[in-house]
Amino acid sequence: MRTIISQSKTQRLNLITTPDLTRRAESISKRLNISISEIARRALSDYLDRLERADLEKQLAEGYQANAAYYSQQQEDWKHADQL
Repeated sequence: MRTIISQSKTQRLNLITTPDLTRRAESISKRLNISISEIARRALSDYLDRLERADLEKQLAEGYQANAAYYSQQQEDWKHADQL
C-alpha cells in the first residue's frame, strides 16, 4: 500500500520586527480584517517581485548595451530596405 504524503500549502516563517512595525501591522490587520501573516505574505511577495523586476531590467539594459554596436550595424545595413 502506498503512503500519500500531503504537503502544506503554507510554511511557517518567523520574523523579528521593530515595535513600530508590529504596531503598524496590527493596526492594518484590524482595519482590513486580515491576518498579520497575510499582510506579511503580500508585502514579501511585492518586495520580491520588485527585486526580480529590477534584476531583469538590469540584465536587459546590460544586454542592450553589450549588443549596441551589433544593433547599430544591423540598422545601418537595412536602412535602405524600405526604399526599394
